[in-house]
Amino acid sequence: MPPVTLLGEYVIEMLFVIYENLNNLDLEPYKNFIFNNQEFYCLIKQRVASYWNCYYRWNYKDKKDYVGFKILTFIDSYIKDTDDG
Repeated sequence: MPPVTLLGEYVIEMLFVIYENLNNLDLEPYKNFIFNNQEFYCLIKQRVASYWNCYYRWNYKDKKDYVGFKILTFIDSYIKDTDDG
């Protein structure tokens, strides 16, 4: 299972562990994986949104406060900031 897959899971405790360790990750392999699997990454983003909507929307009214979206924003920012093209 690619590590990116974990982002699309509903277990928020896993997402917190990932979020707390983002600065310790080498994101270059993630960037390469996402580049080569863009449809899959879109599916992961859809799952994050779906789980937020179904289970966590009432605790995190603003999507940007939900840890899953924070992780996606971090990864997307890294990709954008390191994009060669």
